[in-house]
Amino acid sequence: MKLPDPDVNEFTHNFRLKPEAWLFAITETCLRHHLVFKELSPFTSGSNLIAAVDNRYVIKIFPPFHRHQWDSEYKVLEFLQDKLSFPVPELIAYGERPDQWTYIVITLLEGITLDHTWNNCSKQNRSALLHQVGEMMAEVHALPSGNLPMLQPAWPNFLEQQLQTFQARHTKQGMPDWFIEQCTDYVNESVLLLPTAVKPVLLTGEYTPFNLLSSKTNHLQNICGMIDFGDAMTGFNEYDLLGPLMFLAAGDELLIHSLLKGYGYSTTQMDITLRHRLVGLQILHRYSDFDAQLKITDWRSKATSIKELEELIWPIT
Repeated sequence: MKLPDPDVNEFTHNFRLKPEAWLFAITETCLRHHLVFKELSPFTSGSNLIAAVDNRYVIKIFPPFHRHQWDSEYKVLEFLQDKLSFPVPELIAYGERPDQWTYIVITLLEGITLDHTWNNCSKQNRSALLHQVGEMMAEVHALPSGNLPMLQPAWPNFLEQQLQTFQARHTKQGMPDWFIEQCTDYVNESVLLLPTAVKPVLLTGEYTPFNLLSSKTNHLQNICGMIDFGDAMTGFNEYDLLGPLMFLAAGDELLIHSLLKGYGYSTTQMDITLRHRLVGLQILHRYSDFDAQLKITDWRSKATSIKELEELIWPIT
């Protein structure tokens, strides 16, 4: 059987949410790779067709317009195998269907995504978790850059593209007038703070609560794995800091310091220049959405300029 050819909107808001319309493709993938199974458990989260196979494997099927995600995912999983001190899924198989949809078969990791456990964690536990996330990120970034997989877009091209489109993106999202009026000058200033020669590291973009797995040990949550590498690329290391800083640290100075210390920054490096650079990168982020990502209640009523927003997000002192 063939999967249909829906547009992005139809796929995201309709087809993906109806497993009865696509589970046959999961079954076909199991048969193709001789995976004997009793139960398929579809997920409705994520941006592709995803199902667990007997709580042992996960199969992800990517529509043609997400081919870049498939390309990144299987290449990064191949690259990371047996290189890290923390679990990532093992790549079992990958390929392309006759209808041009692509797929991967990976192992299912134990744990619950951090977005389901974070709110029940004490501040001390949150601080320890973010320190752990910083250590994980530093470990990935330390992998030999000469062996990194070829991933698109290249950092210089990516940065140039974002500089051309960021204002339109934030205007479409309905950012405050003061933000739209000030963002171009702010970004132009922050870009000058970026290194001109970037040593590329593997940017997974996945250090967010939706892709970090946690489990409880001695009544405390600990990170026990990381999943989802469909948005990976190579480039400037600080770009990866944005996810946990926005979604998890949320303007809390202790949590910010915990993440940055875990990554390896000294206290003297956590200065205004770093803050300005990070906020500039956040504005340029390809998925930048302050309303969805900044977990500070009523942030729009607490800032009247990008400078105030910067101080609200990252009160580094």
